[in-house]
Amino acid sequence: MKKLLATVLALSCAMAMLVCTAAATDVNTSIEGEYVTSGADGFSYDFSYIGKTPSEMAKITVTFTVGDESLGFGGAIVLNTWVDGFGWASTEWGNDGAGKTITAVSTGNAGEYSISLDTTGAFHGTGEAEEGVYNKIVVQQYWGDPITVTKVEAYDASGALYYSLPATAETPSTETPSTETPSTETPSTEDTPQTGDAMSIVMIAGVAAVALCGVVVCAKKKNA
Repeated sequence: MKKLLATVLALSCAMAMLVCTAAATDVNTSIEGEYVTSGADGFSYDFSYIGKTPSEMAKITVTFTVGDESLGFGGAIVLNTWVDGFGWASTEWGNDGAGKTITAVSTGNAGEYSISLDTTGAFHGTGEAEEGVYNKIVVQQYWGDPITVTKVEAYDASGALYYSLPATAETPSTETPSTETPSTETPSTEDTPQTGDAMSIVMIAGVAAVALCGVVVCAKKKNA
């Protein structure tokens, strides 16, 4: 009976999703990953495999770019979860002035905007593969020039970045290279013979040479 009820609920929600996405615009993405999808059904990502506890995520921010802003743009951001039952919570978003629950905010870069959604208590599981658990976020677009999702960020209850897609690159080291000046110390002359020592060596060598000559001369006279 439980399996039948779950199947009926899943089919009902799936039909509702089809109705919602019937007039949807393709959503593109520059993000690559095993659990990333995009297209007519919108952009989606499953947080069930991030290796961190999804329930710690209190806010999701999605950044995207749009070509022609003059047309306006908007759609819905959906929490599609499953843990002992199907969940589909949709919140509409749109450009400034569209009158939607969530307003797209400019990041300061041309044609780039972000939308944020409170996800406190929405996600479940351990962040590892678990049967019967998934934690998807879906971004749909209903009007305007097609958007391209470029980044998804999750924040914890304290406001600290908890997870980023794509992963945030490690900040390069800002350590200042050493500017130590090479040593200009004069090499030690301890082992170099001093001038006085050199003269002494020359004199000793001279005396030894004279003595040797004397020995040779005496030897020659003796043999004569």
